[in-house]
Amino acid sequence: MDPAVIAAVKEKFTAFDTHNITYQVVNGHAITTDILIPKNIQPGKHPVIVSFHGGYLITGASLFPRHFQPWIMDFALEHSAVLMRPNYLKLPESTGLEILDNLAQFWKWFHGGLRTAVKSATAGAVEADVSRTLVIGHSAGAYLAVQSAIAQPAGTFGAVIAGYGMLDMRSPWFTTQRNEKHPLGNPTLPPSLVDDHLAAMEPGQVVSAATPPVRADLALATVQYGRYPDMLGDEAAVYPLEMLGSVKTFPPLFIYHGTEDSAVEVRQTEAFVEKLKDVLPGAKVLVRFEHGDHGFDAPVGLEVPWLKEGLEFVAGEWLGRVDVGA
Repeated sequence: MDPAVIAAVKEKFTAFDTHNITYQVVNGHAITTDILIPKNIQPGKHPVIVSFHGGYLITGASLFPRHFQPWIMDFALEHSAVLMRPNYLKLPESTGLEILDNLAQFWKWFHGGLRTAVKSATAGAVEADVSRTLVIGHSAGAYLAVQSAIAQPAGTFGAVIAGYGMLDMRSPWFTTQRNEKHPLGNPTLPPSLVDDHLAAMEPGQVVSAATPPVRADLALATVQYGRYPDMLGDEAAVYPLEMLGSVKTFPPLFIYHGTEDSAVEVRQTEAFVEKLKDVLPGAKVLVRFEHGDHGFDAPVGLEVPWLKEGLEFVAGEWLGRVDVGA
């Protein structure tokens, strides 16, 4: 990400009051979510955006600027939304099934604890309207956003945004060694990076946040040597394309990918959209393929035509919902 964009992200943080909340404890390790509430928010009920960060499921942290697209904060401010950025369990210390269980626990806390947390943080002035929830994910975060849409009950989410997602985890990109895999221009790393890390892991060790460059080389080497099957496991539940085969509904989806993506091949999104349309021909899906590498939307503003179109589509689905809950 360009230094100017990173500076813009840090500047935009100042428009929010940020609250760090524990939503699950695993082996004594607190897994947290950051709740960003616009400083200029008015009293009353407000919609919610849940945004999952990237990092190949191995590295990354909720407020790491390089994994936080500025337009997300602009969009939250535009709609006076409560913005959430959860941390989550990471490979390889946790398996794919453990990550999905952690994801389920997050949503359990979301429905049972978010309203109380927001009211407490705002002296009762603001209520999180969980009936109007938008889920956003980029890269590994898109994996979690899509898995949330698959696993949570129909109607839970108003819409989903998935950017350059890790969605076909059985593809050769993630399962085989290929010499041409140089994400964002990074060189080929030694396989010992993965082997040594696995050998040094302690039983019960938990990682839920790692600010790059911490574990970045581990993530890159895992991609380059196709080691994801060893870490995720073989259960169908951890592979979104396989789970799509049995879904009956899917939230309105805005999905996009850069055609020159060197970190997560564009075929990931193509395959997911093809499968979704095959299973649910009537699904509401807006797909955009744009020129650019991984993270190409980082410097993009809300008025850029392709993003503006997508966000207008999303806003109509997300904000047009009526809260029928208490």
